[in-house]
Amino acid sequence: MLTRSLSPLKSNAMITLIPLAFPSELREAEAFIMSQPWPYHSIQSPGIEDVSAMAFAPPETASFWVLKDATRVGLVRLQDLADIGDGSPVFDLRLDASARGRGVGRVAVGLLCEMSFSRWPELHRIEGTTRDDNVAMQRVFEACGFQLEGRLRETWPTPEGRWHDTLVYGQLRREWENQNAPTIEDVTDLRSARLTMTGTTPHTVTKML
Repeated sequence: MLTRSLSPLKSNAMITLIPLAFPSELREAEAFIMSQPWPYHSIQSPGIEDVSAMAFAPPETASFWVLKDATRVGLVRLQDLADIGDGSPVFDLRLDASARGRGVGRVAVGLLCEMSFSRWPELHRIEGTTRDDNVAMQRVFEACGFQLEGRLRETWPTPEGRWHDTLVYGQLRREWENQNAPTIEDVTDLRSARLTMTGTTPHTVTKML
């Protein structure tokens, strides 16, 4: 487990990514996604058929609960894991409305990148997309070192009949390594933490707000 302070926010909350236990927690994950609207996702009010079509488990997907202290406040899925060696896995982040705008997303994405690049040495890049009017998610990408790589014009329809651009962000391993170069004080803890994440099962990772 890795614990470090990342944020200047006035909070002592601990943000943790913990692997989704499959299949025992599958119904809980589906219920979480159906529990509220997701205004910046392609399906804003998913039903049972929508979540049943989603991938949550290996080999294609790794899913993690986002915890704030001991409370579940989100779910993140790293998808297309068949592309680990020569492609670009993409992630899907969903935070409960109560956790948005509080820095949780930035820490969760940072933890996901740290876990992924540490666990899979062959991973070259991670990708994510967002809508052109989702300013909060764009700031998360930028804060975590992602680069804006493309704009797909009018590819994201809304129920209101509008079309938005899709923004494509990516982060390369060397970019992540450069921005996360450890200090002398950190190096022992970081090596220890990364060694714990090299097994066959994703491990829990934690940081403080």
